[in-house]
Amino acid sequence: MIYAQMGVLAKRYTVVDGMDDFAHLVTNTATPTQAQNLTSEQLETFKHTSAPYVVYGLVAGINRADSEVTARTILFLDVDGSEATYNEVRDRITAGLLNQYSLVAYPTISNGIKSGARMRIGIELSRPAPPDDYIKVWRVVSYLLNVTADEAGATRQFKQLAGTYVLTTQNRHSEPLINANDTVALPVDEFVKIFDENPNRYEPNQSKGSQRFENNEDRKPWMVTNARMV
Repeated sequence: MIYAQMGVLAKRYTVVDGMDDFAHLVTNTATPTQAQNLTSEQLETFKHTSAPYVVYGLVAGINRADSEVTARTILFLDVDGSEATYNEVRDRITAGLLNQYSLVAYPTISNGIKSGARMRIGIELSRPAPPDDYIKVWRVVSYLLNVTADEAGATRQFKQLAGTYVLTTQNRHSEPLINANDTVALPVDEFVKIFDENPNRYEPNQSKGSQRFENNEDRKPWMVTNARMV
């Protein structure tokens, strides 16, 4: 199900019927909301009042204050770290294992204003993932991309909204990515199994620079096509 709202301060979701969750995300990435020729201060106001936000999944209730998100159908990864540029992370997606999965990636409103990649990645999941499964998949994906990402929306703020693509003067140099042809949804059960086999590998406090797959010490995580991950 699709639960949308305009502006992060809105108090109620609008239920969007008649459209597949991932198709909705693709449409909003291909035809983004326009917010050009605004200053960074004006964009902050825009986020509060007019920017499009969404939750994809299972939600009990439409009042945000007392609703509960019980599972998600799209995995979102907010890449804010400064260890890689937007284009570097984008290349890791297209050149690595994740390229086989249905996903989009686009610059956030902060891209071009704040430092770091400032990218949001949305990946279709094979089934609705409740919190315990979602965080496991989230950590494996962030490990594969070798990036620093905001974990709050995958843990303590599971009901957190995700902003869809907004094209601004500041972020227009960062091309979005739509990977939806000849792709499949990311297999939740397989990624949960991968996490459970070695949970310590995917803990967020582990140094990204020291992470390696044991079968090849010289290759970066996003370059490995380990048979267990397919």
